[in-house]
Amino acid sequence: MKDKKQSSNWYIAATHLLTTALLAALIWFFPYAILVNEDTPAIILFSMKMFWVLLLWISVIYSAKYLSKTYIIKNSKSVAITSTAYLATLTAFGIYVGLSAGSLSLLDFIIYVIAVIGFYIQSKKYIKNNDNAITA
Repeated sequence: MKDKKQSSNWYIAATHLLTTALLAALIWFFPYAILVNEDTPAIILFSMKMFWVLLLWISVIYSAKYLSKTYIIKNSKSVAITSTAYLATLTAFGIYVGLSAGSLSLLDFIIYVIAVIGFYIQSKKYIKNNDNAITA
């Protein structure tokens, strides 16, 4: 068994966000590329956005398990808050760009907010302290 790494909370939080986002994006991209075009019905677009939120939830669980195996986590609450702050910052930038381009709908905004809140709740639930675990 590999030894767990001791890293700072900001680094673990960044790893958590990147692992979650990359996994969700990779799984989401293929159905989106196949199903969505200019003539896509609104129900399909809405379903794809809900699918994205579901994938974030599943990806948070995977990322939390990965972090638990790879890093010594002393303050899981700090990791969850920091990774959510990173996501909220990126989301705020995405909202700003969408508003500037005039392409952000109210539904998109609501989905972004739900994703950030869900990410925090799930991160807080699944990321656990493991600083007292014995490493081999």
